[in-house]
Amino acid sequence: NDIEMIQGAGLGVVMGNSNPKMKEIADYVTTHVDEDGIWNALEWLENTVSLFGDKPIYCDENSSVSFEEVFDKARRIGTALDKKLWTKAPVAVFMDRCAKTPIGFAGVVYSGRAYAPIDSNLPKQRIKKILEILNPEVVLTEDKLKDKVSDYTTDKESLTYEELTKYDIDEQRLAEIRRQMVATDARPCRAREGKPPLKIILK
Repeated sequence: NDIEMIQGAGLGVVMGNSNPKMKEIADYVTTHVDEDGIWNALEWLENTVSLFGDKPIYCDENSSVSFEEVFDKARRIGTALDKKLWTKAPVAVFMDRCAKTPIGFAGVVYSGRAYAPIDSNLPKQRIKKILEILNPEVVLTEDKLKDKVSDYTTDKESLTYEELTKYDIDEQRLAEIRRQMVATDARPCRAREGKPPLKIILK
């Protein structure tokens, strides 16, 4: 459910109009989705980087990641996705619950797209169904999981965290994407049977 998704994200950021229980467990509650909640979430991240840049934002058993690293690598991913993708369809994020995952989420947001988290430990048929309903343009994954993606879908391109974080940051383009954002631009979306995925709206 949504609460488990927020807890597993590492850095839980929720909209101001979210369920009260989700707000209680979130690391940061931004404004209402109709009041530039996505924009303000990115502003919060960037302001926090200036104050606590080298402090860890997420730790697991094997690694940790600082605010500066999230800020740097997320913008690299955002730049890469903007260059590689032709549509504003949601991006499926198929990764383990690790320090890389919140960076992947933020990177998709920087590109001006919605992300759909997919737990790599879900049953195979459920993952296939989610991808079928979501119909993403691309699946963002890790090197170690790339071959596994082909078990679930054969018609979707998979891009890895490792390759996308090698891109140079295009500050000018990212600033342009930010100016184009409106409240429904980029946020987590969940594929539910019978319901279309979140639509992206640009000015």
